[in-house]
Amino acid sequence: MRIACAHVPSFPLAALLRVDPDLRGEPLAVTEGQGPRARLVACSTEAEERGISVGLSAAQAKAIHAGILLRP
Repeated sequence: MRIACAHVPSFPLAALLRVDPDLRGEPLAVTEGQGPRARLVACSTEAEERGISVGLSAAQAKAIHAGILLRP
């Protein structure tokens, strides 16, 4: 039996950008749900450059950078 493993850093972000490539280059974060308490599970480099990081809530991310694009 053969098993393969592939590691895709920030998989939710990569999947979102594949579906909507127009979001490339934007400060973007993927949340685990909807609403202000939803936690960020992946962030683009552009978002990280503005101080956004995985683990923040959507409300915290918006407080740091109002222009952040959040997608569930």
